[in-house]
Amino acid sequence: MKDKTLLGLNVSVFLMMIGVGMIVAFLPQRIIDLDGHERNVGYLASMFAIAYIMLQVPVGTMADKLGFKLFLVAGYLLCFLWQLR
Repeated sequence: MKDKTLLGLNVSVFLMMIGVGMIVAFLPQRIIDLDGHERNVGYLASMFAIAYIMLQVPVGTMADKLGFKLFLVAGYLLCFLWQLR
């Protein structure tokens, strides 16, 4: 059973990271096309980095206390809901 869970987790993370990799490649040009300013690409990257740094320790601590599966499911659910809008 543990091997199936690990395999499922690896496949889902792999697919999610493919999506992240594609968006990283296309998003800067899309922002420039929509706005016309290259500086907004830098702002987007900076905001992502700041949010990542600020949330890394608190979410990691909560994941240690509550279990990582809750956060994985919540993250995938949020990504799914974001795509529905």
